Amino acid sequence: MKKTTCTYCKKEMDCPKKMLAAKVHICDDCMKSFGEKDNPNLIKFLKGIEKEIGNVGKKFDKCDKIAKEITKMEFNLFLENNNLKETKELRKAFAEGSFSTLTFITIGGMDEEFLDSLLEATKEVRLHKQNK
Repeated sequence: MKKTTCTYCKKEMDCPKKMLAAKVHICDDCMKSFGEKDNPNLIKFLKGIEKEIGNVGKKFDKCDKIAKEITKMEFNLFLENNNLKETKELRKAFAEGSFSTLTFITIGGMDEEFLDSLLEATKEVRLHKQNK
């Protein structure tokens, strides 16, 4: 681990050596405070660093589409593996988890071409599973 500074709060934080090249670093406290995708603090922060990481809104739209595809594809398997009954809240939490993971990776510098290819691959896998 190496020391770096959180892009949002400027607090010193530990960072894996492999992640030091990322354009943006976010500490655990800031990640927890951001929470859901509609958090105004997160939106304000991302607008402030948009030049560094590209068009945030466009990338987040793609992350949202990928998260929805992942949810369509994997949610029922998640329920079965955990012996759970479906609820609207559980489905939303599953989708939000997918979205949060994707946006975290995007903030770290994932480009739009990769998001495009991930979306296409996710759709293809889902369709393939449906046709089995």
